[in-house]
Amino acid sequence: MKSPNILMGMSGNELTVKLADFGTARILNEKLTGRFVDNPVWLAPEILLQKPYNDKVDTYAFGVILWELLARSDFFGDSAFLCEIEQKITSGERPDIPEFSPLPYQELINNCWHQNPEKRPLWKSTIADLEGLQ
Repeated sequence: MKSPNILMGMSGNELTVKLADFGTARILNEKLTGRFVDNPVWLAPEILLQKPYNDKVDTYAFGVILWELLARSDFFGDSAFLCEIEQKITSGERPDIPEFSPLPYQELINNCWHQNPEKRPLWKSTIADLEGLQ
């Protein structure tokens, strides 16, 4: 999941949001290993480190996307090289969350992009948190 693959449009007064490009989507019956060739910005550390991973990589990516929406900026936009971004992510570095962001959003982002996938919330929990913020 990454922000360039989120399509948004209006149909009358109704906002429609769709996810596109499921070229690397998989049904997760067990832990996976390996790495896709992609921009590391939305890839969880465990993918970049070629460790086993599960559906919590989507939770990580969502945290990055939520940060992008609040910051209105590119994730590590000051980094010129993708390998530099990859190094920052795998070492646990994250960009600062904008100070003006409401505390519940800051907490949600921090939980979603946690370095340890075991400490990231389940996707259902993340959805419930979002619904509670409306």
